[in-house]
Amino acid sequence: MNGNEVKKIIEKCRVSQAEFARRIGAHTNTVNDWCNDRKPPSGVATTLLILLRGKPELISELENYSSNGQKNLVDHLAMDEAGNVEFAPEPFDNKILEPADFS
Repeated sequence: MNGNEVKKIIEKCRVSQAEFARRIGAHTNTVNDWCNDRKPPSGVATTLLILLRGKPELISELENYSSNGQKNLVDHLAMDEAGNVEFAPEPFDNKILEPADFS
């Protein structure tokens, strides 16, 4: 994922880079590095970016996690067999996901 793609995702989320960084639990310099192609997002960050690209409204859900000091957003992400990334309000345990988990 390149910097232009990251910038477009942030724009779709309708927040500033600083606010985006705060909500996803990243340092503002890290997000700036992604946007300027100085450093690519990690695998986990890329997964979150893909999720937000498809569902930018979920950035408001992340407000709950950042304001409560929770940083385990990864526990709330899951990918099904088709490669669709989903966010769940409750953490996923390490079970095998069924289609009903994404409804």
